[in-house]
Amino acid sequence: MTPWKGQHYLIEAFNGIASENPNAILLLVGSPVFDNDSYQQRLVSMVGRLGLKERVRFAGYRHDIPRVLAAMDVFAFTSIEKDTSPLALLSAMSCGVPIAAFDIDGVKELMTGDQCLMVPAGNVQRLADSLKLLIADESLRRRLAINAREVVTTRLSLDRFACRIEQVFFQALGDTRDQASIATMPIGQAFGTKS
Repeated sequence: MTPWKGQHYLIEAFNGIASENPNAILLLVGSPVFDNDSYQQRLVSMVGRLGLKERVRFAGYRHDIPRVLAAMDVFAFTSIEKDTSPLALLSAMSCGVPIAAFDIDGVKELMTGDQCLMVPAGNVQRLADSLKLLIADESLRRRLAINAREVVTTRLSLDRFACRIEQVFFQALGDTRDQASIATMPIGQAFGTKS
């Protein structure tokens, strides 16, 4: 819970959704940074002012993120500053949860419009409209979730990441082997640590 994560935008957008979707619940997962809970207290006050106390849940820091994500129908990523390879976003993609996200650097580097609904950063109305669309359209939710999960499994897997790191090491060490053949080797084989 920190201002650059933009949870206040999400609460404001949810306020525009709540009356049309009486069963919708907003779940905010995370805890204050560096034991400074002033922003979270502002969020709690905002929820009270908007009359959403029964509809917004503050879950705090969680160790069971896959279970939390499995309980969600939609995931909103509202960071307003560059967030390089955001773990929360990658986790939602991995779990196959459809996503609406602010179009900041970091998000645009990971995803395209066929994997999530991109919203101009800080635009509450467009965020609310995107969330309403996701809530209403099950086939869109399914399509975005499948496409996002495919990106994670094909482009962002641990094996792919490890291969890229190995390529960097080989380049730095001046290894003359064909980089394409190294990239297709199982993790560790290029260094002789696995058979």
